[in-house]
Amino acid sequence: MWLTANSFPSTAQGTIGLRVLFTATLLNPKAILFAGTIFPVAAFESLAGYVEAMAIFTSLLVPIGLAWIAFGAELGRGRLMRVSPARMQRCASIILAAFSLSLAWAVLH
Repeated sequence: MWLTANSFPSTAQGTIGLRVLFTATLLNPKAILFAGTIFPVAAFESLAGYVEAMAIFTSLLVPIGLAWIAFGAELGRGRLMRVSPARMQRCASIILAAFSLSLAWAVLH
């Protein structure tokens, strides 16, 4: 990702349809990571624990999702001049590398 940050595909590509987006969402492995690492074991042992974990997760998920939507809207309007696609891709590559290293460290130790 770091090396290809300045070579973006042209905008002549077609838009992503609902079916492709739905399929990509279903194939996303984040659910396994959430269930195995973020949610406590108590969430899977009792209904009360499950409801509590999901309530906390939802109360965090909604504002974070809205913040990402607001960020994307401002980026799309061109109001964030300091944020370029190349910088975003390089930041994303650093975050993904750190996340991958932390997962590898957890697996190996």
